[in-house]
Amino acid sequence: MIDILGKVNFEELNKKFNDENNYFRYVVIDNFFNKKLAEELYNYIPPVEDSRWYKFRNKIFDKDNLLEPDNYGISKVEDMPGKWGDVFRKFQTQESVDWMTKVTGVDNLVPDNYNEIGQWSGLRYIKKDGFQLVHSDARLHPHLNLEKRITVVGYMNKGWVSEDTGYLEFWTDDMKECWKQVEPKFNRVVIFENSEFSNHGIPHVNKDRRVFMYTLLCNETFYETRTKAWYKARPEEENHDLVNEIGVKRLKLSDY
Repeated sequence: MIDILGKVNFEELNKKFNDENNYFRYVVIDNFFNKKLAEELYNYIPPVEDSRWYKFRNKIFDKDNLLEPDNYGISKVEDMPGKWGDVFRKFQTQESVDWMTKVTGVDNLVPDNYNEIGQWSGLRYIKKDGFQLVHSDARLHPHLNLEKRITVVGYMNKGWVSEDTGYLEFWTDDMKECWKQVEPKFNRVVIFENSEFSNHGIPHVNKDRRVFMYTLLCNETFYETRTKAWYKARPEEENHDLVNEIGVKRLKLSDY
């Protein structure tokens, strides 16, 4: 794990992650991969027309999917381009867990070794004018019955400028206020603690957006049973009530 990453100050990152002034715990790390590897990984990401990308569902039961249009993913390890498969495997090692424990201070973290690279790991792509509405992630791993505790989102967007939007937004528990926007700059990651109310999303995308993501689990007693993300409408959301309705319907999906 250490050989693929840039150098970090664990004490400084731990302090930022555990800042009690935030609604939930998170930290932003720039220059995540070492420079050479970051360039290689960027070049390995195929165009969205490549057959390895799958499109997110068009329907949620009988409703059009208004929650995440024009979203694509590569999630199977055998489909990972170039060195990405090896990188995702390294994310799910004990060395990676130890690194994350130093950054966050969260104890009892364990790898998600389902399907070699994890249930929610992979590359993600949102086309221009697509979006992913605000949601809190799944809470329980559907196969390993462990808590999904840490989410890592990394950006592979070169030449990003503010007009491109694609910000990751953090929203309050009551969904009344966006309290943080993170710019999706190249070779930056956001690490946050997954909870019932770690509400986040990408409501606006003006330029194609490339992302990698992975999660770590927690081996502690856990009683929540939600295995799907819970989407929630923002105060001025177009189709506000319908978004909330579809968000609740989506919780009943069982396509793992």
